[in-house]
Amino acid sequence: WDCCAGSGGKSILLYDKISRPVDLTVSDSRKNILFNLQGRLKTAGVPVKHSVVADLTQTSPLKGPFDLILCDVPCTGSGTWARTPEQLHYFSADAIEQFVFRQEQILQHVIPQLSPGGLLIYITCSVFTAENEKLIDNFSQRYSMTLHRQEYLKGYHRKADTLFAAALSRKLS
Repeated sequence: WDCCAGSGGKSILLYDKISRPVDLTVSDSRKNILFNLQGRLKTAGVPVKHSVVADLTQTSPLKGPFDLILCDVPCTGSGTWARTPEQLHYFSADAIEQFVFRQEQILQHVIPQLSPGGLLIYITCSVFTAENEKLIDNFSQRYSMTLHRQEYLKGYHRKADTLFAAALSRKLS
């Protein structure tokens, strides 16, 4: 389940990297984004089992279990500031807290849909610890998850975005 699918780039990458059939479910809170996503996935030859407009800060209309959930959450975007420096002008530190609250809401609706032993890939384009390591630590403890790896994918040396990614699995019951 690509739960915050956006343009679908990560769904395409997943489909290309997994060597077995994938029953892909995509969701996003924006209907127009999902419409564009479906066209992009079709062009890439990626079959979509379900496509759902969902505001995951409220609830999850989907019921798992899902073996893999990609969760590229809305964030401050601080990892993109090298190419969008004007965003610094509009940034307020209060925004971090607001995004963390939103990220927590999404995760609390998504994690229960993950199958025991299933993998959650959490992604932001933020460099703030509150949106990344601190949040992952909190949720891995709250939901008895195993953190396999977390790291910053630093792009600023290559004039690219910096991303944070964490891979967690739900402990077997």
